Amino acid sequence: MCSRHGASPRSSLFERSRQNAQRICSLTLVVAVSILIVGLAPVRGLAQSSVSTLHPVLPQGFDCDFAKPVRTSGARGEQKLYVCRGRAPVPQGDRRIVANRENRVFVAVLSGSHAEIARAHGDLLGDYAESGVIHESIDHVNYGVSQQSFFVQPTVLGITQCLTNHLYGSLSDEFRASVDAYYQGYSSRMQRLGKTPKFSPDDLKFAAVGIELANTLDAMNESGSMLKTSLRYCPLQTVVGAPLGIFVGGLFGGIGSIVEGKTPFKLGCTGFIVPEKTSSGALLSSVGLVHGRNLDGELMRSWSQHPVIFLIRETGKLAYLASGSAGLIYPAGVSGTNEAGISASLHQMYSSRTQISGPANTTAMAPALQEKILREARSLDDALRIARGVKSMASWTIFISDAKTGEAASIELTEGGVSLSRRVRALPLGQSNHFFDAAQAPYAFFPNLHKKIETEVRLQTLEKKFAKMLSPGASPWTLQDAFNQLANQEDAEGRFQAFGTTATKAYGVMATIMLPAQRQLWMSSGDASPAPHSTYLGIEVDPSWRQVRLAGVGRAQTLGGRARLLRGMENFVLARLAYERGQKTKALSHLNQSIQDFDAENVNEPNFTYMRARLYADLKDARALNEFNRFLQLEGTTEHHRALAVMFRSSLSGGHNMTDLAWAKSVFERAERQHGQRETRLNIETVDKLIQGRSVSKQKLDWVVFR
Repeated sequence: MCSRHGASPRSSLFERSRQNAQRICSLTLVVAVSILIVGLAPVRGLAQSSVSTLHPVLPQGFDCDFAKPVRTSGARGEQKLYVCRGRAPVPQGDRRIVANRENRVFVAVLSGSHAEIARAHGDLLGDYAESGVIHESIDHVNYGVSQQSFFVQPTVLGITQCLTNHLYGSLSDEFRASVDAYYQGYSSRMQRLGKTPKFSPDDLKFAAVGIELANTLDAMNESGSMLKTSLRYCPLQTVVGAPLGIFVGGLFGGIGSIVEGKTPFKLGCTGFIVPEKTSSGALLSSVGLVHGRNLDGELMRSWSQHPVIFLIRETGKLAYLASGSAGLIYPAGVSGTNEAGISASLHQMYSSRTQISGPANTTAMAPALQEKILREARSLDDALRIARGVKSMASWTIFISDAKTGEAASIELTEGGVSLSRRVRALPLGQSNHFFDAAQAPYAFFPNLHKKIETEVRLQTLEKKFAKMLSPGASPWTLQDAFNQLANQEDAEGRFQAFGTTATKAYGVMATIMLPAQRQLWMSSGDASPAPHSTYLGIEVDPSWRQVRLAGVGRAQTLGGRARLLRGMENFVLARLAYERGQKTKALSHLNQSIQDFDAENVNEPNFTYMRARLYADLKDARALNEFNRFLQLEGTTEHHRALAVMFRSSLSGGHNMTDLAWAKSVFERAERQHGQRETRLNIETVDKLIQGRSVSKQKLDWVVFR
């Protein structure tokens, strides 16, 4: 924990915390030892589009020149990077935080061995990764650590790095070699640019396994095993730092809070697979099998800055197309389609149990496992065999399809094993973020009631869409229908909703549509936020899977030409991001603007009022009480949300009402009996304290919009 590191060209992981660790190293050890002594424990082409400026409904044009790469790599320049540039103006002001600042999409064509491809990836895109997802991943954790007590930070850092090493050590030699190769390529690029690499090899290691580290910390937090697990896997760091951390307060909550509510590593998703025909021959899709997915995660500040479509041609393996962003070390770890017609997308769960450590080559990260499936699988049976060949670190679903057979399936992965929970042929299938196999359910949890309900309702909305699709006389799906479904703004009852139980999320970073029969992949360009409402760029490969061309551009048509709706959604995204960084005044400003935008379009989102009341309360603004009362009088709110409003109102001067509190407690108790969520138990405890006149601690605002 307190060792000094030799100088290296980097802005290393948790840099601020490392500096703090050096400054207080001696003090930490002296105090910790003292406490222990006294017994304290614990082809060339141009996009053809008549649209030259960005409009909330119409797609912008993109210009791509696939005869002239902007960069090459390799001894013969066989590795190529192309760029497609948008014709619309680049975003200005705060929009630059969440939208594609340069209004461009990269297309990387990589070939060779697995390591050669990784090295070329780092070489061609490494400098962009420095301001991309790797940077934001590390920045999120830096922020999480910085929010902890000064004395706790070194131990939080030490235990987190220790767990990272355990996770990394159990991965395959091939994967670890590819991370090393990526770093070599990245370093080479920075040297040629005359710059010092910003990240160290350890930083890259962390970025590579960060998503599974987040799952591990989730599981430790949910099970209450922070101390036990830390002692088992990181005894030195824990024994030295825990007594002081517990004495000062917040050590293990500090470790958990790195990911709880602040993690950049959560991947929420809505996915669908629509086959070309039913078993009776009825046409369901005019463009062949359609596999679509939204990627919802916390990398809102970086993902859209350098979006990349990859064509990977690995020696001895199947070629594939994948969607990602500069710095995504496993290009096919999110979404991809291969030359055998297999398409896959990855969906994350909240893990309650994880595999932390094991011998090398025994464990696989889910993104790397999905990439292996796209590299090798020619059928769903192949995919299942590959998945069962290794142990999964955490809880995931690989949503997979085969265009040759019209099949779709959900492969559920947990620390306890692999199951094929659903498999259909010639029928549409949807996927969100919960398990279907009862045997896998104990390996996942929901952090709050809204998360549980919204993943179930998202799937119900899809299933209603599928029922209409299968009804007699229904028109077959087009590509436009796929765009619209990913940017769906209706709940299960057909009501317009900004966010919440719809496919569109306030943290939607990328949307992808795969058309394997057309050898096409369509990806959101990030020219608007949330990503499903941005322009899609379609890339097609030739039958030999060697050359790429522009298939076209497209955009969802779910906002009905109402320009301010998109602006309102973007303002909400900015409000949430500001809140996550503790910028509550800025969050309130963006939320107020979002409410004005929605009001201008005669769209009422009552839960925005609730959120504003919560922000007023956090800022000790006298308007909080009236705002809570106004929310409680609005129509279209849920009982659970009203109970939350009563609870938070009761901590304000003049807001305490025993009758209302008793009602709120009954709502939470009923929710606890029905759903058994940790959040509801906490709410019951909070209401009891309020009834008793005791002080209560603040709760973080959940930006899940729900009704």
